[in-house]
Amino acid sequence: MKLKDLNPGDVLRFNYTSKNHTDDSPIILYLDYFEGKVHGVNMNYMSQAQRRYYYLLFKVKYAKKKLSPLDFYTSEIKGRLRQNSYRTYLPKFMKGTTKVNTVILKGGKASTKTTKWR
Repeated sequence: MKLKDLNPGDVLRFNYTSKNHTDDSPIILYLDYFEGKVHGVNMNYMSQAQRRYYYLLFKVKYAKKKLSPLDFYTSEIKGRLRQNSYRTYLPKFMKGTTKVNTVILKGGKASTKTTKWR
């Protein structure tokens, strides 16, 4: 799988190896790729209930084309969590990336059906 194979709303798990980061193993709600960076919401800063809620809300609102991915974060998530969870990642530091949408729907347990990304 490549960057072009990702869709807004996919949930990604990876190891991040940059020197300037705070989370070695983020799980993110993928929003977009632009300006050479992956943009997403780090779901490690959310409770399990918040993960499910924002994942499903994103799928409904994005599917209906009511909001762009970045507008979704600004209007639906920003300011509602204790910590700003919007993050950008450089792909060259993303190692072992898998797409695991079932992380949200199965109580935080990763599915055995994952798709490796290069």
